[in-house]
Amino acid sequence: IIAFVLTLLLLFNADSFGQNVPFHRLGYPFKAQTNITMVWNAPKNDLPRKVWTYRALPAKVSSDVISNLVALGGFTQKDQEKIPGYPRLIAYNDPARKRSLRVNTDWAFIDYSDPDEEDWHNTNGVPSRSQAIEIARRWLPRLRINPHQLAQNTNNTDIKFYGGPGIIYFYPREAGPAYETNTYMQNVTFMRALDGIEISGGCARGGCLIGIGHNATVSKIMVSWRNYKRNKSYRVASPETLLKQIREGKTVWRPAPDKPNIDWQSVKKITITKATPLYYTDAWGEDDNPPNAAYPFMELEANADTGTENVTFYMDCPIMDETKP
Repeated sequence: IIAFVLTLLLLFNADSFGQNVPFHRLGYPFKAQTNITMVWNAPKNDLPRKVWTYRALPAKVSSDVISNLVALGGFTQKDQEKIPGYPRLIAYNDPARKRSLRVNTDWAFIDYSDPDEEDWHNTNGVPSRSQAIEIARRWLPRLRINPHQLAQNTNNTDIKFYGGPGIIYFYPREAGPAYETNTYMQNVTFMRALDGIEISGGCARGGCLIGIGHNATVSKIMVSWRNYKRNKSYRVASPETLLKQIREGKTVWRPAPDKPNIDWQSVKKITITKATPLYYTDAWGEDDNPPNAAYPFMELEANADTGTENVTFYMDCPIMDETKP
């Protein structure tokens, strides 16, 4: 019942200022504030002057990409099967039904999995982090992914990488420390960018994940690469407008991992320290009726001053200034 009520509150708050971004999925409602001082201390010069909304059109996965994935899994024509209710889904399963491949051609969504190469008990030949990144890089052209369409680090022109090692800890039946720690695979994730602005929310919304397991063998590939076309451009809201939206409660917030709770009654001042434009997109299978679009929003990193401590937290709010052409 509590979860249901919270969901209703999130939906109610978000729909009033959504601008087509489902903010209720990104955080908790931030109540309108009149007694808290708000200060913008984030760099302004890095912010874009305008942003685009995008609409998704039917995509296409090239035959050579499918051939590369079929070869990776060692599949044969006999391994291909039809999935009821999904006539456009290309599906393969090996005879032992361990390795699998799913390709939604309209959505350009790929899901390849080989669980045997991620056996928790096997650490043979698992690459280092740098080796895994190079292996993943070499797979980008095989997947027809243009590196220039991936999110980049702000301090250089190199591709931004996410992910890390898969680690499992084995503990004795009795109380005590772990008697064995296994690094059984490495994950490397690349996020897609639209106009240089990163898509938020993980590779299932827009990007590519490549897992590398035993003996440097690819164990997992997930790609979501929809065919987005520009729809309409908007001016980016000024810092003053963004602060006004926060004061009016037209935003959501979420805590930092190390500070899950904030006593808002004691907060005297909020300082915005970083502003990052991002895109929200839908993931395949997430909604029965997806919006089939990509919408920009602003992520804000902030400090809440309670008088006794400064607590870092995050806010997401509309980025578009619809009052200006």
